[in-house]
Amino acid sequence: MSQSSRRPPSRRPTARVVTPPPEKPKLSRRRTAIIWSVVVAVVLGLAIGIGYYVIYALPLQQTIIKVNSAEITADYFIRRMLQSGGAEDIFTMMQTITNEELIRQGAPRAPYGIRVTDEEVTSALKEAARGENETISEPEFRAWYRNEVNESGLSDREYRDLTRTYLMAQLLGQYLGARVPSVAEQVHLQYMVFESYEDAVEAAGRLEEGADFAELAREVSIDTVSAEEGGDLGWWPEDALGIQSGTALLSPPSLLFGFGAGEVSQPALLDQDTMVYAIFKVVERAAAMEMEEDMLNLVKQRQMEKWLDTEMRTQTITFHGRNNGFDSETHAWITWQLSRRQK
Repeated sequence: MSQSSRRPPSRRPTARVVTPPPEKPKLSRRRTAIIWSVVVAVVLGLAIGIGYYVIYALPLQQTIIKVNSAEITADYFIRRMLQSGGAEDIFTMMQTITNEELIRQGAPRAPYGIRVTDEEVTSALKEAARGENETISEPEFRAWYRNEVNESGLSDREYRDLTRTYLMAQLLGQYLGARVPSVAEQVHLQYMVFESYEDAVEAAGRLEEGADFAELAREVSIDTVSAEEGGDLGWWPEDALGIQSGTALLSPPSLLFGFGAGEVSQPALLDQDTMVYAIFKVVERAAAMEMEEDMLNLVKQRQMEKWLDTEMRTQTITFHGRNNGFDSETHAWITWQLSRRQK
């Protein structure tokens, strides 16, 4: 066979099988609903969590009191209110916490240099735990301390810091009291006390007409103890005035120490709690006189009060709230928080 007669091999095209891409599995309606339910639940949970934080948690971190750079949060303030068990109202607690912060900042300053170590705090706590017992074991102290902290609602650090502040206050009071001289200017006072301003005005009119102070005091004063003595109160140094004596507050010192012997005051509010009024008379004066022991003790006690008054005027103290300052809305919010936590 000739070479030209050969036929080339067949080159028929080979058929290709094209496999279509796999279909994406379709989610069932039930599975889709579950996924959407989870998404909605997560979103709602986040919304509720954020709402709870904004409404409940965030306001608790707001500053209520600021003393210089130290800030007291609403959360701490409310816990201190709960710790007091209702013994102090909101405004009294504000003053208490402010005073504590003034002591914390002021006691270490010169010339006082008062500091309390951790060991002294622990020693004071153990003394309180021991009570009238001679000794207390370490396990007994730890159990007592754990119970005290739990009942206080404070953290361990807060409880110890509060104890430290009390110790600093004691030391500062001792420092100030030890420097009080025993000789001071004094006035010999008489007074008469009335249930109302109208009664006091009527008595003042009788004094102007020439009534004897001692005799009138025996007749009209509701302070029966002093009335028996013609309203006689004895000798008073200026720093002792304003200290509570029995049921009355002797005031105002600036007025009485500006009087000469024999002068009588106008009716003045004696006690804001009981709303009683009084009329004072300066019987005689002494420019320098040895104080009696009870008066000297009163003056020593008043030194801390005077120190705090000075600190309140000289340090930067601000009170904050939910709007502009500590307002009625903030007061109502704290009251609500207290009622909510006490349930």
